[in-house]
Amino acid sequence: MQPVFLPLARIRLNASWIDQIDYDEEVRQLYIGKPDQDAPPGDIDPHMSLLLGDLGPDQPFSLEFRRSLDSPSVIYLGSRRGWVEVAPSFDALVDALGL
Repeated sequence: MQPVFLPLARIRLNASWIDQIDYDEEVRQLYIGKPDQDAPPGDIDPHMSLLLGDLGPDQPFSLEFRRSLDSPSVIYLGSRRGWVEVAPSFDALVDALGL
């Protein structure tokens, strides 16, 4: 599978993405996750994140601004552990990829 990026217009609209999930509260909580010290962060703050796209079905990836508004971490929703940090910042991700 290849990552699929959302169109820019959609990225701009999804600042309140959790409010757009048209499911019951139990399903919404699955998307939010729970804190996990072994595989941080485990959860996501929907109001401090910006969804960028999907790595696969039900595997969104996001910029997470909880730690820093200037340098957000990059996280994705894993199938087993909740939200997992890919890189501590977007710049670190770009460096790791050699871009």
